[in-house]
Amino acid sequence: ARNLGISKASGKYITFLDSDDFIDPITYESVIASSEANKLDINRFCYSQFHNSVDTEISTDYKQPTIYQDIRDIRQIALCLFSRPLDKNTNDYNLGGSSCCAIYTSSLIKDNNIQFPNNKEFVCEDIIFNYYCLQQAKKVGKSQTVFYHYRINPVSTTHKPNIKVVDKCINTCIYLEKKLSEDGYPMCNTSYIKGFMVENIRSYLKNIFTSDMKLKDKL
Repeated sequence: ARNLGISKASGKYITFLDSDDFIDPITYESVIASSEANKLDINRFCYSQFHNSVDTEISTDYKQPTIYQDIRDIRQIALCLFSRPLDKNTNDYNLGGSSCCAIYTSSLIKDNNIQFPNNKEFVCEDIIFNYYCLQQAKKVGKSQTVFYHYRINPVSTTHKPNIKVVDKCINTCIYLEKKLSEDGYPMCNTSYIKGFMVENIRSYLKNIFTSDMKLKDKL
């Protein structure tokens, strides 16, 4: 659906919003104005989480973003989408990986033919999509303003236990290690992908083995 939306989009900017979440009323006005003023390819902002009752604070002031335009910083931001660096002397960027917490220029996405990967083959499609975008971006901003509000829904497909997701995670990491090599990252940077794989498989297995699935389905 998101790829279809990208193909139909005709405006200068593209963003995404999941149907069970919400954003503050001033979000796009504020973030687009900042993107225009700073000529940003990607402009990220923060999110909060809530359950079924909406009891979260609404933002009324926009904090101007920290701006990254050194290509070395942007490439490091891309790596930190997957996991934190092992080397304490390496910059630990955490700009977030959700495509809903950012506004992108249409030209960044369309001119580089960027799409979301097939969710039948990969996990964490948002992170992969943002990795693609960061490989092409020249200027990236991140504001600390909370604009997006993510609904925690325990019965969503994201939270349902599924043993097949572990295989998809392994396939995703194999693909990403190859992609890093193609994009000119040194072999040592595959540690970010290994950290990503370990953390996600651990989370998936915990979800499976603490669920009410039958034992034969868990093994």
